[in-house]
Amino acid sequence: MRSKFNLSAVLLMNIFICKTGAPRENPRKRRENLQTTHRNLLIQLRLESASLLIGCLIAVQLQTQLDQLISVFSITTSYWADVWTAMSQTWDVWFLAGVTIWAAETRQLIIVLLIILFSWL
Repeated sequence: MRSKFNLSAVLLMNIFICKTGAPRENPRKRRENLQTTHRNLLIQLRLESASLLIGCLIAVQLQTQLDQLISVFSITTSYWADVWTAMSQTWDVWFLAGVTIWAAETRQLIIVLLIILFSWL
């Protein structure tokens, strides 16, 4: 029943349009509608551009912070690597100093002289 009513309403509307002509849109109203649509599209484009710009700024800020964190980590890592390298390079000096102190305390003059001789070589 309902579909018959819809069909008959559509048929009556088509007959009315054919007899009287299609309703014409006011040119002024059409122009206003187009201007409104154009304005809405510009606003949407500006919003999307602004959100894209904000997203880029956030990404740049995060990248900068990440670079700073990496540089701090690499500086810290290189610092401890330098400390370890210095300790390993001076390990023999610390060993010789310990042996020298032990030899001096035990009055082993020959060992002290040998240490001094090897340290000059």
